[in-house]
Amino acid sequence: PQPLSPKRQMALQATLLGGVAAATYIKYVRQLPISDVSSLPADGKIAALAAVGSGLVLGANFVEYLVYGPNGSGPISRVVDFMHTALGQENRRKIVVNDWIEEYNRLHKSEDASERNSMYSQLVNHYYELATLFYEVGWCPSFHFAYRMLGESFSESIRRHEYYLAGFLGLKPGSKVLDVGCGIGGPYRNIARFTKWDITGVTLNEYQVSRANTLCKQQGLDKTCRSIQGDFMKLSSFFPKATPSSAPQATAGPALPPFLQPLRPARVCACPPPVLVFPKAHPTPLQESFDGAYAIEATCHAPERRGVYGEIFKLMKPGAIFACYEWCLTDGYDGSPLHKKYKKQIEEGDGLPDLCHTSEVSAALRDCGFEIIHSRDMAEDPNQETPWYITMTPALNPFSQRIQFTRVGMFLTAWGLKLLEFLYVVPSGTSKVQMMLQQAALGLAGGGSTKSFTPMYLAVCRKPGPKK
Repeated sequence: PQPLSPKRQMALQATLLGGVAAATYIKYVRQLPISDVSSLPADGKIAALAAVGSGLVLGANFVEYLVYGPNGSGPISRVVDFMHTALGQENRRKIVVNDWIEEYNRLHKSEDASERNSMYSQLVNHYYELATLFYEVGWCPSFHFAYRMLGESFSESIRRHEYYLAGFLGLKPGSKVLDVGCGIGGPYRNIARFTKWDITGVTLNEYQVSRANTLCKQQGLDKTCRSIQGDFMKLSSFFPKATPSSAPQATAGPALPPFLQPLRPARVCACPPPVLVFPKAHPTPLQESFDGAYAIEATCHAPERRGVYGEIFKLMKPGAIFACYEWCLTDGYDGSPLHKKYKKQIEEGDGLPDLCHTSEVSAALRDCGFEIIHSRDMAEDPNQETPWYITMTPALNPFSQRIQFTRVGMFLTAWGLKLLEFLYVVPSGTSKVQMMLQQAALGLAGGGSTKSFTPMYLAVCRKPGPKK
């Protein structure tokens, strides 16, 4: 038989405790003028002690759940890890959180997106330097959304969403795949376990690169997955072209043992020095060397979609597939003050230069030379039990992260972080980062509920040419 989860164990114990306590009260306590335990008969005292013991066990299990959780990391341990990492990150990265959030907010004060577009690299880097820890602790290592189907847990829906996108690439194990805007690598680690692909992730933020490669090594995936730092608007500048001048040059081979001398080739190729620093086992990929590429809710950070799509196009082999989930305004967006408010909250809280419409995404892909095979807004898919935005709507369940979006949750979170700042437990400005992310959640929930915004506009397209 399968062991019970901690939540089910506590629910069972609470039921037993309630039954014992109710039986004890009905049979013994309510018959006394004053609830005097000393006047209870022997069997009543035993029942009362059993009720107290059950309560203590339930309380101990509840504390254990808060500390360790179902997978060895409960809410309390995650918060402690967050505080420790936040202070360490500020010292190691030589950043001042309060200054960075002030500069980030300044870029978003203007209604005009032109300055944000021109400074998108600084905007996105500042955003993820501040938000990555909150995402990893409060969400999961995969920084994207997914709707849930009947009987599906949050983590199962996240993985299904990733596997579904990967399935469109139609590649065999060992294929070389590019993850554009990979974050800390949550999606590509899940996909690599499932597909056995060799995946290279690109992200702008240096901390995310370090964190992703650390997690890959911890999970035994560093041989098939790695992250590199780079601007996806300039991908072709650090992936060299496969031209005669940059092709591997023939040189004399190294000495071989005598028993291998008959098999020794006349000359052995040596790759040119890499433009970027890759792990030693992975040479720098060339342009037109990737068998496929995907992007999961990442290219929305680009100031202009044609720029990033054009760079991806250059790196893919002819006939290769590119699949992506895009953040877009939908046909439901009518430009009303309410919809504009949600749009502004999403842009400000999620580090976006400017949101575009689904039609603009399709047009940009075609302009870059892609052939669109399939596109649709997956937020409109049938058979959804839980829409993607429900996790950002308020709920009173203390075990749910949705409690932070209630008025009480917002108040306690904000003032709790301010208290921790005052005590120098977390860096100054942490509460401002939390408020920024909270605004994002409100905008996303509003955009999702009004169907004016989608984070999962699916576009599957092909680079023309015979598949190699």
